[in-house]
Order: sequence, then structure tokens, then C-alpha cells
Amino acid sequence: MTELSTLKLEPVRPDQLDGLAELHARSARTLGDPLELSRQDLETLLTWERIGPTGVLVVLDDTRIVGLLRYGRFLDAREPTVLAIVTVDPEFRDAGVADWVYEQVRSRARADGAKLLDTVIDSRDRDAREFVSNRGFKELVSIWTLEADPDFAPGEMPRPPMGYHVRPYVVGQDAPLVAALINKVFAQHASFAQVSPAEMQNLESHPSFSSGLTFFLESDAGEVVAFARNTLRGDHRDAWVDMLGVVPEYQGRGLGRFLLLQCMYVLAKSKPRGIRLNVEGTNERARALYDSEGFMELRTRVRYRRSLDD
Repeated sequence: MTELSTLKLEPVRPDQLDGLAELHARSARTLGDPLELSRQDLETLLTWERIGPTGVLVVLDDTRIVGLLRYGRFLDAREPTVLAIVTVDPEFRDAGVADWVYEQVRSRARADGAKLLDTVIDSRDRDAREFVSNRGFKELVSIWTLEADPDFAPGEMPRPPMGYHVRPYVVGQDAPLVAALINKVFAQHASFAQVSPAEMQNLESHPSFSSGLTFFLESDAGEVVAFARNTLRGDHRDAWVDMLGVVPEYQGRGLGRFLLLQCMYVLAKSKPRGIRLNVEGTNERARALYDSEGFMELRTRVRYRRSLDD
């Protein structure tokens, strides 16, 4: 049992990022989780407006790193919410450390003015799921990570549906448009939170951002009806369809399928080991689309939520 009096929580330093990535990898291996959290991923979090330099924290036992806390503030959501994701070194996964971190998070979230506290846990992590259930968290939504072999990507660039064309993202101009589309397309999702133009603008400086991997589907009349944002991570070994959405009044016309194939075609040119995306378990239409294009379930996580009023 760890001596709780020796635990402390501090903002991460650059020289700790490699150690945190390795800690996450050790934890993931205990669950058979094939996904990585790289140093680049952590550097990206440090520049994200909702997290920032004080939102990636290390849990220290004296001087040894025993945990990682990712703390995101969604205070402009329907109800002000904090999302906290905790990773504890397998050697220190005892109830004492988990309880200590949980109390730190709950206190900080209340001080930030949050009304709700969310967390995300791998569906195979029975101990963590039992821990949060015993502390008043309820399941909000399942999040599936799917992967397709790059060989499933089209061999030629897909042709847009008649009356539409693909328009590339323009750096310094299109961040407000992306923010507006996200807020419109995903407004009914269980885990939705408003995004700002400034937040989208900040993404342009992230290491994984490439303007050539973000694009819009526009009608010949000049109306943007869909968009996609893709990234290459882990030395381009992992390709991600980060966001793909069609505005509600244009859904059901095959535009989402075209955009998905466009994403797969563009990403496959980098020869990644897989093309990945996340989808909420309640989004049956999107899941059917992804299934039909060769995406298979890689892992499932569960987002939990509890009120901070009690």
C-alpha cells in the first residue's frame, strides 16, 4: 500500500513526457489495449485550450511517477463539465492511490465551477469500472474505436456526388467554419460540448495538424454541407479520421459515405498500419456505414458521469 502522505499532483514537465508515455503503455498492456499515447499526443494536449499546461498532471509518490491525470474543462457545455482521465502505473493500482486522485479531481472540478464530472474507462478494466460505479458514476455512452486495413481504401480518388465538390481547408480562414459545423453536426451527441473558433484556430499549431488532411464538401452553389478532419500520428503509423460530419438536413444522401472514402483514400497514401476512428455506441447509422467499409472494432471505452452537487 502506498503511503498517501507522500503523494502529490503536479503539472507535467517536458522531461517527464517520455516516462508518462511508457507508463500509459504499461497500463494499456495489462488490458490488451493496442492503442498508444505518444509523447506527441501529450504535447498536443498541452496546447489544447480545454486542457493546457495545467491539465496534464503527474501523480508522484515522492519523486517517482505513479500516475497520469488528463483534466479537461468543458465549462461551456450544456452543464459545466470536467472530463478527467486517470492512468495509474500497474504497480500502484491500489484503492488508496485511486481514492486520493479521485478526491483531488473532485475538489478541483468543484473549484472550477463544474456541475458534472466525467471519466472514460476501457470496458475491459473491471476494477476501474467497479471503482467509479461505487462512487456514484453512471454510464453515459460507449465509445467504439474502429480500425480498417488501408487496403480497404479506394485505389483511386472517389468522385464527389453530382452537384458537390471537395474544398480544401484554408489556414487562417476556416477555423470559425469548422467550429460552427461541429456545433451543428454533433449537438445531439451524448458527450457533446461547444467548441470555439479560437479552439479550432489553436489546432492549426498542433504537431499532428495538416491542412491537406482537413477538407469540406461544398455544393456547387457554395454551401458547405459536410467536413472531415484527419491526422497522422506515431510517425505516420496510425491514421485517424478525427471528425467526420454531415449537416443534419443533408444526411441520408450518401455524402457521409463519399467523405469517408475520401478520408480513407487520402490517409492510405501515407501507408499507415491502420485507419482508425471513434464513434459513439448510440450512433447506429454511422456504425453501419463504417461496418460496410471494412472497419472492425478495436476497443470499447465507456464514458461515465456523476453530479458534483452531492
